[in-house]
Amino acid sequence: MNAAANSFDSDKKRIIQWVLELSEPKLLEKIKYLMASESEADWWDDISEEERRAIEEGIQQINAGQWISHQEVKNSYAKWL
Repeated sequence: MNAAANSFDSDKKRIIQWVLELSEPKLLEKIKYLMASESEADWWDDISEEERRAIEEGIQQINAGQWISHQEVKNSYAKWL
């Protein structure tokens, strides 16, 4: 086993031991949240093809310099805000 793998295994064991000794419910909740976020699918896989195309079109427009700053939009609509 190489040093990196050995260190990885050692880190995992330390973390397991730390979790077993936890006494604060809030920390456990944070760990559970982290675990859930790791197992979730990428949001890109959950959106429609139409939404993907719209995002890609927006990225192309930005790359082509076709965008308006947030401040310019706010100034345009200031009378309604």
